[in-house]
Amino acid sequence: MPDKKVGKEFLWYEFSDRKKHEWIKYYEDTNWNIISALYDNNNILNEEKLNFYIYKNFLNESLDNISLKIAKYVEIRKLYEIISFDNVNFDKSINISKKKIKKSKWELFKLTKLTNFFDDWDWIEKKDQSKEWIRLIQTWNVWEWIFIDKEDTYKFISEDTYNQLWCKIIQEWDILISRLPTPVWKSCILPKLNYKTITSVDCTIVRLKEDLILPYYFIIISKTNFYLEQINWKVAWAIHKRISRQNLWNIKIPIPPITTQQEIIKKIETVENGINEINEKIIKEQLYIENLINNSDWNEEKLNKFIEPFINWYAFKSEDLINIKKWDEYLEVLKIWNINNNWSITKSNYQYTKYLPNLEKFLINKDDILIAMTWATVWKVAVSSKNNLLLNQRVWKIKEKNISKNYLITVLLSKDFYNFCQTMAHWNAQWNISWEQIWEYKIKVPLNINYISSEIDKIEKTILPLRNKLNDLEIKKLEIIKLYLDIN
Repeated sequence: MPDKKVGKEFLWYEFSDRKKHEWIKYYEDTNWNIISALYDNNNILNEEKLNFYIYKNFLNESLDNISLKIAKYVEIRKLYEIISFDNVNFDKSINISKKKIKKSKWELFKLTKLTNFFDDWDWIEKKDQSKEWIRLIQTWNVWEWIFIDKEDTYKFISEDTYNQLWCKIIQEWDILISRLPTPVWKSCILPKLNYKTITSVDCTIVRLKEDLILPYYFIIISKTNFYLEQINWKVAWAIHKRISRQNLWNIKIPIPPITTQQEIIKKIETVENGINEINEKIIKEQLYIENLINNSDWNEEKLNKFIEPFINWYAFKSEDLINIKKWDEYLEVLKIWNINNNWSITKSNYQYTKYLPNLEKFLINKDDILIAMTWATVWKVAVSSKNNLLLNQRVWKIKEKNISKNYLITVLLSKDFYNFCQTMAHWNAQWNISWEQIWEYKIKVPLNINYISSEIDKIEKTILPLRNKLNDLEIKKLEIIKLYLDIN
């Protein structure tokens, strides 16, 4: 059954399925005619109703000029593009995102055919945890190709619990894949740890057959649209986005010979070493800025004095988004994983949606300040480098007042602000911080703010070409993958 909002706007009814209080209410005008975007029971050729375009499609007529009043309800797809043929089990869900046929010049293998072990374990509740013995790894330890290892957050279970729950010890070089957001596709290689280690539910262990596929090669592939589009296709909604083990092991991977994989790894590592060197230079410059603004003699004032009320986000639904921009009226949707912690926005893995007039207030323009409010991206701050992006859920747009923009950004990128957000963030299915909490943050206000701002501007002029080089290197990585794998 659709939700109530969709029922009202589109299917001409709303309903309640609360036990013993079930009901359905139709929406009709004073003449008892149904009010719906779906059809007009008095005029089957009403061009402002969806059934008119279904009728035209049966007649094999053009669907190029769809009325703006119902455009948001319409997606044109071929049936074979929205049904999965990966397994024989019936799947009642239909994904309206266009399903691309994946191709490569190398043979494609399902992930399950490339593994010696593929599984995760049951819930390990708080009552099952202890202070030592066997370390517990959870989905939040797995980030975007990085293993997050904070000693003050370690969790353990006892030897007895381990035996009772039939847990499986994970090993160095195992791949860990989070099947929960955000985002669903997070994966990393498990490093060497000083404890016996296990995982819990939704943190999948993938132990590769290394005569077929190398761990670093898998991580490289997992960063490509080739892989990510398959994940997005198979993601389902319950309380939140999630991919099942069965759908995950059906993801297809192009498998060149091991020698070719090694060549790809070597070239990508060379590029990533260049990225790391540039990042170190940027960090050095940013450290100078940190020292510049870290003056204990300056007055402190709450952040809300220096920013306008936050511009909220729009919660796009998965069915609103496509992975490849095909029409000019489609704009890029900025998601929380696009926000980096170095001013910048990750330019890969964008999704797109049709721009409609009601989205105007969610437009992001060049030099807008953005902050992520959820999950491991809490506190990350970026500045848009282009116009006409759209603001997606849990990313907020900030506008400065009574203060230099560069000074405000510098404050938001400081370690002090990071520590504040980490302290204030609260857990509710995922880490969150509210704009009310951020408004309470106290910033140091220099008396000579014009001088400080001009110094920051000078440093930023040094950093800008470094950021441009970073973008060039990211493009070079994509070119290497395209050259060796020829994937679409």
